[in-house]
Amino acid sequence: MKPDSTFALPSWADRILRGVLPAGVVGASIRGDLAQEYAQLAGRPGRVVWLVWEVSKLVAHYRLGGAGASGGTGLSRSLRFALRRMRRDPGFSALAVLTTALGIGATVALFSLVKTVLLEPLPYQEPDRLVAVFEAFPARDVERNVANPGNVREWGEAGGLESLTGIVLPAPRILSGVGEPREVMSNVVTPDLLDVLGIDVAFGRRFAAGADGTAATMAELLLTHEGWQQLFGGDPDVIGRGVEINGRAATIVGVLPPVHIPFAAGSLALIPMPLSAMGDQTNTGRFLNVVGRLAPGADASRLALELEGIQAGLREAHPDFNAGWEVRVESLRAVVIGDLRAPLWILLSAVALLLLVACVSVANLTLARATDRRAEMAVRTSLGASGGAIARQLLVESLVVAGLGGLLGVGLAWLALRLLTDPLLDAFTIPRLGEVTLDPAVMLFSAVVTVGTGVFFGLAPAVAAARRGPGVTLREEGRSTSRGTGRIRAALVVAEVALSMVLLTSAGLLVKSFVSLGQVETGFDAARVVTGRVNLTGPRYQGTDSDQRFFANLVDRVAEVPAVESFGGIAFLPLDGSGSATSYYPADRPPPPRDAWRVADVRPIVGDYFGAMGIELLRGRGFEPTDGPGAPRAVVVSASLAERAWPGEDPLGKPLAINWSDLEPWTVVGVVEDVVHSGLAEAPREMVYHTFRQAPYFSFMTLAVRSRSAPAEAVRLLRDAVEAVDPAVPVTRIRTMDDLVRSSTARPRMTALLITLFAAAAALLTSVGLYGVVSFTVSRRVQEIGVRMALGARREDVVRLVSWQGLRLVLLGGVAGVAAASISTRFLEAVLFQTSTLDPLAFVGAGIVFATVGAAACVVPTLRATRIAPSLALRD
Repeated sequence: MKPDSTFALPSWADRILRGVLPAGVVGASIRGDLAQEYAQLAGRPGRVVWLVWEVSKLVAHYRLGGAGASGGTGLSRSLRFALRRMRRDPGFSALAVLTTALGIGATVALFSLVKTVLLEPLPYQEPDRLVAVFEAFPARDVERNVANPGNVREWGEAGGLESLTGIVLPAPRILSGVGEPREVMSNVVTPDLLDVLGIDVAFGRRFAAGADGTAATMAELLLTHEGWQQLFGGDPDVIGRGVEINGRAATIVGVLPPVHIPFAAGSLALIPMPLSAMGDQTNTGRFLNVVGRLAPGADASRLALELEGIQAGLREAHPDFNAGWEVRVESLRAVVIGDLRAPLWILLSAVALLLLVACVSVANLTLARATDRRAEMAVRTSLGASGGAIARQLLVESLVVAGLGGLLGVGLAWLALRLLTDPLLDAFTIPRLGEVTLDPAVMLFSAVVTVGTGVFFGLAPAVAAARRGPGVTLREEGRSTSRGTGRIRAALVVAEVALSMVLLTSAGLLVKSFVSLGQVETGFDAARVVTGRVNLTGPRYQGTDSDQRFFANLVDRVAEVPAVESFGGIAFLPLDGSGSATSYYPADRPPPPRDAWRVADVRPIVGDYFGAMGIELLRGRGFEPTDGPGAPRAVVVSASLAERAWPGEDPLGKPLAINWSDLEPWTVVGVVEDVVHSGLAEAPREMVYHTFRQAPYFSFMTLAVRSRSAPAEAVRLLRDAVEAVDPAVPVTRIRTMDDLVRSSTARPRMTALLITLFAAAAALLTSVGLYGVVSFTVSRRVQEIGVRMALGARREDVVRLVSWQGLRLVLLGGVAGVAAASISTRFLEAVLFQTSTLDPLAFVGAGIVFATVGAAACVVPTLRATRIAPSLALRD
């Protein structure tokens, strides 16, 4: 039909079609039909997508060997031929598809993680207006500290803030009313949390507001999505259900969507408490994480100046409490991401290198197969097919391989994400992990990667075919492949070696860093120690006397068990991710200015905690049964605190003023070795230990049993002892200290493991490529080797001749890889521990690995060369 002037295609589509369609009536008729159908779809949402698809089909048909193309077969015929070729050569096809799937799957999985965690905005209303506000103490190198509720109330008057909310540090609480009482991690929050973040409940309602705009303290409960699933199995009838939290009645009023709540990772429930009920600068410490929403037009830098002005006034109003404390304002997104940025980008870069190695490997395989198809290419050329038509066919075949590899890779990525989103395997403690999905953007990325991969490894044989004229193709048939193809394959192997060297060197650095981390002196002996936490709540445990009786009875009962070597407990276990700290000063000298007081972690303990944990007593004594409520207040301090408080002096008997409930001095009765509490990569903090009997500040305690029996038996002994004292008190979070130490190194261990696996896969692919090139070289030089052996060459000479072909490529790639690694490994500095980015051991180790890989890849071709019969070679 003739084109109708009333219908028109978009200019971009018209330009493309004019460039690819035949000139004259045929092209005009096709454009007219397409324009008419496009007009009939006006107003439909998929109109543009439909047009893109139709234009793509026409471009493919008329540019990938379509009708009228000399020697062409049409896109559909090319696809059918490509599939037939794959069926004829299943070994090559399977290897190429699996190699491609490995690279694409790993890349897509890591990209989806990076996209959600690092690239996407937070899932809140206008997330760019959300900030985190901290108190800071620069003189103590503290830049992010939780805040005091009294100070936070004053910050709320800042004009740069539209609103702000507080989130108390997560704490274990006993939840009753859901079967057996169980411990749950939960956060007390100000009732306006959801309003400030700009999110709503999945169902139910938010915290109810009273006449003063606040919710009833502790009387309501919001379940996180994780809490709803774990505690109630996703029961939709949970709303309105009454429960008890630490013995207080509460009603479940809503369930949150599966969205990350800042500063509440792992929390199963949120409990409301008005800011006004949290205390002030006169009777509380610092325990609030603060999130603020900027006022329209305000920015974080101006807000920081305004809040610092308010803080200056608070330092004057409360000098004993606020001296030295400043304010810091940061983007909430930066705080949520935390220190994950470096390891995730490193892993994505590593997997991109693996994808490149996979592409190069498949390109080498494709070139090898093209060599075996010389006869086919010669016949097609003799029948009139042009080099361009053959190149298009080869490119279609590569795209089919890449497409199948891409589909399988997406399946592998889905499986990998299912494993990563399992909380048991979340070694990285990734925020927003539950939001990671293979969404349309990730699928588009996977499609682009798949097409790019197919073009990458299909380009070399396609270009080679396009440049080879009919005469050249026919002349080459019946003899070995051109030297140009051999050089291309050799260059690809060199590139594989170089890329793999970067991965191997990086893996070596990370492994050495992890080993260094594992050699850190923890200050305790984790062997044969089982831990479990108890939480005393309810009507029987509302006073200090009842708590003390429970632990005294428990210590006495466990001490009678022959299988128990020692037993004790502490409020915050080392490497468990939480703690409490306050300032102090040596009370045997004049108090320094408040902003010059040092800070120490403070830990209440029960029983023989030092013996149970294998913490060495350096001087003095530990706690004794006589250190009770009526006795002089005694503390045991860490070696670092003793040295800093009384350098060169004997600390025993010295008074120590602790800014806890009062400043009445405590007497130092012992010194123990330093213990790593926050993390193996961090220096031990100064520590003050006191008995729970003299300062029962916490209702929970983690018990530690050093047993002479197996861990399973120690767990039974611990449960039986607690049940004998009070059957209603559950023992939760039962672990061995060995497990806890291992979990503290989970992120560096997993990073090192993943990159090592990527490097191993790259080395394997490289060895396959190297084997192929050396084998190809041997096949080309059969006659030459036969002549050499006929003229008296020894087997050793043949071995040197052939093996040098492969080792030369390894040497060239190794030199290039070392140069590239010396630059790229600098980006690992943020995740390395006591390891230089130019550590010679890692570089030498990578070189040795590839020398071994190269030698192994050359063994079989070399042996084959030494067995060539001179008579057979000369006859051929």
